[in-house]
Amino acid sequence: MHANEYKSTLNILSQLSLQHLSAYSKAIGALLTLFNVAGYCYFMEEQYQQAARLTELALSFYQKNKKYFSHPIIEDQTLALFERLATLLCLSYIFLE
Repeated sequence: MHANEYKSTLNILSQLSLQHLSAYSKAIGALLTLFNVAGYCYFMEEQYQQAARLTELALSFYQKNKKYFSHPIIEDQTLALFERLATLLCLSYIFLE
């Protein structure tokens, strides 16, 4: 992703509804990837509060529903995504100060 593509990426991702997260939960890896990309775009656009809010939403959604994603292959993939989101959340809070 190039620097000038962050806003256009956010425009595309903004069309997804956060009101119906359960509809996206069938593919948790894809959902966490979308949140990771959106959070990263906000972070790179120096919108740290928005990046923190979005990644916190994704992390809490995963924590509440991780019992439904218990297959070993899914766990390995989502653990890496979860760690990326947690790192992005920490960085966002650091840059907020």
